[in-house]
Amino acid sequence: SIDLDTLFRIGRGRAPTGEPAAAAEMTKWFNTNYHYMVPEFQQGQQFKLGWTQLLDEVDEALALGHRIKPVLLGPLTYLWLGKVKG
Repeated sequence: SIDLDTLFRIGRGRAPTGEPAAAAEMTKWFNTNYHYMVPEFQQGQQFKLGWTQLLDEVDEALALGHRIKPVLLGPLTYLWLGKVKG
């Protein structure tokens, strides 16, 4: 599972615990002024769901009676936006 320290390391290169790490590359979203963190992949990488915060937040919103419509990137777009490292 992915914890808060891991998310800080990805975004800033340093966790709240102070442990250093390389931050993820950021780039513009389809030539707009919005940025995203570039996913990094390795040859032969296998994928699995390791972060369920979105699913937990959907459950919470539904329990509160909100009508929601989550919008997610498709798997091919996610791969296209990423980079192979190593």
